[in-house]
Amino acid sequence: MKIKLSTSESNCLIELLYLGNWLANSNKHSDKKTEKYELLFYKVYKQLLFGEPDETDLYNRLIEIIEYYNNSMLFTEFARHYAEYKYPINKYIVNEINNEITMQYAANSVLKSACEKELQTNGFKNINVMLPDLSDEMKDKFESLK
Repeated sequence: MKIKLSTSESNCLIELLYLGNWLANSNKHSDKKTEKYELLFYKVYKQLLFGEPDETDLYNRLIEIIEYYNNSMLFTEFARHYAEYKYPINKYIVNEINNEITMQYAANSVLKSACEKELQTNGFKNINVMLPDLSDEMKDKFESLK
């Protein structure tokens, strides 16, 4: 198969492949990476741009997209886990028509949405985490990260 691409389209394709590879492998340990995406990225890069990829340059060009994804996923996952902690939903019995389950599900959903909105608006600055059994030095280090 042959596809004719302009230089800007080639660069866009490389960026898209890099983002796809990054997404597929960003949360995996190095020994469990999805090699097929990584290999395809390198193959296309070499054929389109005739050389080895400068991943630092690609990452720096795409950092805004990567950071947006990281923050969005962090906020979404935090909100989901917090709502599940406060109002656990047993996924196997949610379909039963039962007022208690319906109220629990509604509370979970409302809390998750409110938490996501707060995080998107203010980040973690309004989140207060209580950490038991930490030394004063560790507490100071944690507080300095806020």
